[in-house]
Amino acid sequence: MSQNYMEKVAQMLGVEMGEKFTVKCYETCEFYITENGLHCNRVELPTKIILSNIMTGEEEIIKIPKRKHTGLEDVDAGQNVYLLFGARDGIRCPHKTVNGTEWFTDKYIRDNWERYISTKKRLAQAASELNTESIQWDNMEQEQAKWYIFYGKYTRDIEIGETNSLCCDNIYFTSQEAAEKAIEIVGEKELVWMLRDFQPFIGYSAEEC
Repeated sequence: MSQNYMEKVAQMLGVEMGEKFTVKCYETCEFYITENGLHCNRVELPTKIILSNIMTGEEEIIKIPKRKHTGLEDVDAGQNVYLLFGARDGIRCPHKTVNGTEWFTDKYIRDNWERYISTKKRLAQAASELNTESIQWDNMEQEQAKWYIFYGKYTRDIEIGETNSLCCDNIYFTSQEAAEKAIEIVGEKELVWMLRDFQPFIGYSAEEC
């Protein structure tokens, strides 16, 4: 069968070329269409007959829902992975890896993490340079004033808040002036992105959007 013909068959059946699907009477098997016809992960099945039955309506295609993309999927040998602050085009994984934490399967997510880490590091560096004393949590009776930077839900802008409560993800300052100076150093636009727009795992590939 010609490639053009199989493309028309796939289009008629509502699937993409190479897209995996199941068939009602063979729900434990995965099928896909290429220019050479219908293929199955069980080679002993009569794919030509099954394709004919699908086209005549005797068999029904069941589409497989696309798995949500997280950027932390298991990796097959030879698949490209993206390391933090690593090669821009990724590297080929030499072997199958399960539940990896040192790499991402999505370059866009890796780039977002790098930007987040760099921005937060700059904010922490600013705090270490501007704070006039160490932040104390062990003696709450001292009531040491602490300031932190956050994105205001209603003002939709960067704000500075005073607190005596610990939130592990915040970076604290010993004065409001120090926090204001840190905003100037890091940049308001970058802080808005870090505090509002950064999503650790976006759930889809940027290339598919």
